[in-house]
Amino acid sequence: MREFTVYEMTYDKREVPECGIECVPFLEGYLDEYKRIYNECFRPMREALDIRPYDWYSEGREVPEDRSGIFLLVEDGELAGSVSIIGNEVDGLFVAEAYRGKGHGRELLLWAMNKIREQNSEAITLHVAKWNSGAAALYESVGFIKSRTMNIGR
Repeated sequence: MREFTVYEMTYDKREVPECGIECVPFLEGYLDEYKRIYNECFRPMREALDIRPYDWYSEGREVPEDRSGIFLLVEDGELAGSVSIIGNEVDGLFVAEAYRGKGHGRELLLWAMNKIREQNSEAITLHVAKWNSGAAALYESVGFIKSRTMNIGR
């Protein structure tokens, strides 16, 4: 793995913009599709930054048994995207290729932020690789600010 930069981003406003979607808790019937789409979405970044394995769900890695923080966006019976919530952190946000460019990433982000706000009004955090400038721009567009820069790797 070579060295790369990660931004910790923070949203500290009390109000969160509304979203136009509803996500559901992880459903076992989508397990294989979830792993496949997750790998497809994150592989380009992992390859570019030489983070191995390039496909996270390979080599015996499985989705954690506690899937209570993983939420799915399902459209017409297909997995359109997913987002994870760990405490006050938004993580693992992805949109399947067939659903990109339609605002699903923004909606998943807003949905997760609103879900966190149901629990508390503390700052919401997320981490994004500098390499993923499109995602960082999305996060900034809803009000996240870069609160810390970290160098990861050698």
